[in-house]
Formats: sequence, structure tokens, C-alpha cells
Amino acid sequence: MPKGLITLKNLTLKYEKNTVIENVNLQVAEGDFICVVGENGTGKTTLIKSLVGLKNLDSGEIVYDSINKSDISYIAQQNNIKRHFPASVLEVVMQGLESAKTLSPFYKKEEKALALKTLRKLGIENIANKPISELSGGQQRRVLLSRALISSKKLLIMDEPVASLDTAAAKEIYNIAKKLCEDEKMAVVVVLHDLGNAIKYATKILWIKDDSHKLLTPQEYLKEAEL
Repeated sequence: MPKGLITLKNLTLKYEKNTVIENVNLQVAEGDFICVVGENGTGKTTLIKSLVGLKNLDSGEIVYDSINKSDISYIAQQNNIKRHFPASVLEVVMQGLESAKTLSPFYKKEEKALALKTLRKLGIENIANKPISELSGGQQRRVLLSRALISSKKLLIMDEPVASLDTAAAKEIYNIAKKLCEDEKMAVVVVLHDLGNAIKYATKILWIKDDSHKLLTPQEYLKEAEL
């Protein structure tokens, strides 16, 4: 049985004093690919921010079953790398290391090796020394994934990670995330609007609609949403 990572218990969240989601109960376990879907303004991003500690809970609790907050990687909505940022791909990825939070500008040999290993996992080791300014949108998203994953291997949370990407680049990002679930038992929670991909990749779908929500299998969602 997959190990539980975090559990949401009767979670209620407000946005600007208005309740946007109420009494959510959900367990995220190893290997889960959970898609959060719903119309704009239904509380999807608010929920995601609560999972990573950026939003206070109004009631209920989040229980960290077998991980710490430091085990969670997060890619925010519209999280892009500035096109003219003067750094290579490898340098940007190493910014995700714990040591990058210190004042030291130097990285150890093993840290560079870890960064290269992470790039290899996402299929972009060949552009490690390429300037960020020369990357396509899809390549930039892979670099962001690498930076998010380098210090964490248990739970990846993404808020609309393929916004503005073309179909081929979006498919690559989803395939990478799915592979992390299957090969490394990482859990992925992702907000998206592409319902076709939600059905294709998800193991569970959290459907937020009006003042209610449902946790469904892709097959159940397909039937209830009448897609």
C-alpha cells in the first residue's frame, strides 16, 4: 500500500473573507498524480498555497504524515525565469539547493554533480551550460522543474505549469511529472485547466465546483462532467 505523505482534514479556506473551499478531506500518497480542476475563482490556487504553507488555514488541519515541509517542491503560477537573467541552466538549477540560501557564492563538487543528475533526469543535461536567455518556453519550464526538484524528492506541487506553452511542450512537462510518479514514487499535485490531460494523466481528480468539491477517479470525472 502506498505510503501517505500529507492528509487534509476538514480543510476550509477563505479568500478576502469569502469562503472559497470548505471541509476538504484528502490524502496524498506516494505515486499519486492528483489534478485539481474547476472554474476560475473556485479556490484552486488558494488550496495549493495552503499545502506549501503560503496561506493560513481558516479551519481544519494539514497533517504531514511522513514528510516535512522541506520535502515539498513548489512551482507557482506564472513562475518564469527572466529572459535576460545572466546565468546558465546549471547555475539556475543550483539555486534550488539548500546551500544557495547561505551567503556563500560557491558550490561543492557533489552539489554540481547532483544538479547535473537532476538535469539528466529531465532530459536537459545537454544544455547545462547554455544561457537562460537562449531557452525556449518548454526548456525554461524544465529548468524550473529541475530547480524545484533538486532538494526535494517526495511531493511536487504545481499551479498551472503549462500555461502559455504549446501542446508539444505541455505534453513533455506532463510526461516528466508522470514518470516521476511511476519511477520514483513521487506524488504530484497540479492545478490545470486542460481537462483532457487531467483525464489522461491523473490517478485522482479533485473537482471544485461552486461551493462543493468531489474527489473522483478520471473515469468518474469523465461521467459526471459529461465530457
